[in-house]
Amino acid sequence: LWENQNDILFKHAINRLKKRGVNYGDIVKYRMGYSGEGRYKNRIVIPSYDSEGELNYIVGRAIWSSQKPKYKNCSAPKSKIIPFENTINWTFPLTLVEGPFDAISARRNCVPLLGNRLSDKLEARIIRASLDLVNVVLDPDMRDTATDIAESLIEEGIGVRVVDLPAGKDPD
Repeated sequence: LWENQNDILFKHAINRLKKRGVNYGDIVKYRMGYSGEGRYKNRIVIPSYDSEGELNYIVGRAIWSSQKPKYKNCSAPKSKIIPFENTINWTFPLTLVEGPFDAISARRNCVPLLGNRLSDKLEARIIRASLDLVNVVLDPDMRDTATDIAESLIEEGIGVRVVDLPAGKDPD
């Protein structure tokens, strides 16, 4: 999506991203694309890379709101990866959110959980980094889950802040 294409699907994908507040810098940083065929047909494709720059996960987001399901994830187990790991600086405070667009909107040092569970791999990496602060910013209906994640990290000596969002709002 960082190279202008002369096709209608490209234009729809770019318009969808603009409506979500995603800018050209975000598209380049996250190497976002789109697909007109296959498993991710008519979807914005959001890849994830590990700390070595190797592809470790793919999320496809429907371009049109009427398209179901809204998200299609690859078959790789989420528990084995740290999403967007190549963008993380483990010496700064970290923010945990549910989805990739939440992380992109946060703009800085943010890991999407790709759901609402803290994977063992991500938890171990946070502990190993001895972070001073982890912000947990989940959708308002996930308050109990956010609290569980916070308690788990606090038990390991990590400073945690749970950010409460107003009803109807999410990090994106």
